[in-house]
Amino acid sequence: MPLLSLPPPQPAIVQSDKKPLPEEVQAVSPSLLWGRSQFIWFRSTDGGKSWQTLSPPFAFASGRPLLTALDSKWVLASSSSFNRLGTELALSKDGGRTWQSWKVPQDIFRVVMETPQRGAALGGLGDGAAGHTAYSVLRTTDGGQNWTQVNASASGYLNYPEQKGGQLPQLGKVNDLHFLSASTGFLAGVTYMDAQPYLYRTTDGGKNFAEIGHTLPLTQLERGQVSEWWIPYARGQTVRVWVRFASYQSGKLTGEHLTTFVSHDSGRSWTRLGTRQSAPSVSISAVVSQDGLHGLTWAGPVANDGTLGKLHLTRDGGKTWQAIDAPFRNVQAVQFTFAAVRHGWALAFDHRHTRTLWRTQDGGLTWQKLYSAGYTE
Repeated sequence: MPLLSLPPPQPAIVQSDKKPLPEEVQAVSPSLLWGRSQFIWFRSTDGGKSWQTLSPPFAFASGRPLLTALDSKWVLASSSSFNRLGTELALSKDGGRTWQSWKVPQDIFRVVMETPQRGAALGGLGDGAAGHTAYSVLRTTDGGQNWTQVNASASGYLNYPEQKGGQLPQLGKVNDLHFLSASTGFLAGVTYMDAQPYLYRTTDGGKNFAEIGHTLPLTQLERGQVSEWWIPYARGQTVRVWVRFASYQSGKLTGEHLTTFVSHDSGRSWTRLGTRQSAPSVSISAVVSQDGLHGLTWAGPVANDGTLGKLHLTRDGGKTWQAIDAPFRNVQAVQFTFAAVRHGWALAFDHRHTRTLWRTQDGGLTWQKLYSAGYTE
């Protein structure tokens, strides 16, 4: 997709702020975090105790904003309109001091950068009834300045020009996209019709995908209960896949369990590691894996009925799990980010729309509260 040349960098206005707390946080190091709240961008250089508001000379007025940060200087901000009007992107290479902004014709809703130059993205083409979503797979080799469509969902229930030549299924939801290298990558998703395991692998940079969900050692019952996928770790030839399964009765959630799988040969074969059950009243909604072995899961209440959430820790890739007495059990949702195995943050959201930022320096065993902020503060 050829684009116009980037305009020269424009300075950003930076001011010190303690509140409001970002609603999305990404850790780069034990001291440096990037954050986002709606269309405002933040940076913390003291581990999340205080934040600087970054005000680039552009405004995302609508759509869904995304934040992708890789190091202390490089951050990519984007906002997709979700109405086939394209995506506005802004790149800073100096820690948010100056920005370059431009627009691409695709509606980008997920960006995964392998390096500051090379990455992948999912583009939304359109949604339809009966749980069908049309999407595209995009690649960049210049830090997001240019994106090339390499594949798309096949024409069928939905039919857009960008789908011509696409070979991927029209899924109800695309859960994750990760690349091990410039050539090998994985795409995972679900449909709302059959809850089958849709996992695909490419070995040519996304030009062709092969379905490999059938190679996962699942039970027959699990093959009709796939609810969501995560690919929390992909490096070298090792890929870890965490799958949430859900069972329903009369339209009501009756139970969930999370099973972890690992491949040490770039997805050619898989080993089943372990399973963690969840109570009927809570739903596994967040996972994080710091190094492939250490990881956390959060299971939050599905309704505001007083049920407490549950935090579990694994140190062996999901073979075994340890329940953690987290101080934020009475919240609705939690977002995790880790800069290293021991250094992580949990951004908790309660039913009153208050966000609280917690920090761990021992891999999730104990947590220290940094501060809270409401949406209206």
